[in-house]
Amino acid sequence: MRPPESRLSVNLAREGADTVLVLSGDLDLYTTAVFRERVVDLVYDNRLRLVVDMAGLEFVDSTGLGALVGQLNRVRQGGGDMVLRHPTEAVRRSIQIVGLDRALPIRD
Repeated sequence: MRPPESRLSVNLAREGADTVLVLSGDLDLYTTAVFRERVVDLVYDNRLRLVVDMAGLEFVDSTGLGALVGQLNRVRQGGGDMVLRHPTEAVRRSIQIVGLDRALPIRD
């Protein structure tokens, strides 16, 4: 059961050949399934150039970071790539602490 304070919204936009996933809220134990399902659908639709816009992401935990890695692997197995964009300072710090910025480029 998801705690009431944990929420995630994932909206899609197109920017040229890129598909942008605009995240708002929390990417954590309770919300990673939402993110994962959206990426699975995009890979199935052969939309393999993904940009994860994190400007509205308030919190990410280790499960959320793991979901980013898992979906990066899924996209790359399909022949695509994924980048992160505009993480907040707190989210950026979490990404850097675990070294995820070496695998997933960050665009500002």
